[in-house]
Amino acid sequence: MTKKAKNILFIVVTFIALIAIMFLTILPSRIPLNNDDTVGNTLVAASTLEKDVKAELEKTNNVDAAAYVGKVIAKSLMNLISGN
Repeated sequence: MTKKAKNILFIVVTFIALIAIMFLTILPSRIPLNNDDTVGNTLVAASTLEKDVKAELEKTNNVDAAAYVGKVIAKSLMNLISGN
């Protein structure tokens, strides 16, 4: 992957993360959970160590893996917000 492609992918993943933060900030009344991570109430999480995530990746230690984990987190957050 070229440096330009890596930079573009980084921008896309960052944009997805910012959208997730925006939803948590703008729509807190639609989230049915207590958003207090000081007591361990994590809203969404994903890792390349998870079996279903790892199965979708060729490698788990590269930019493509980070982008996929970002997509999984964004999808989980959207499902949480929509109540699915």
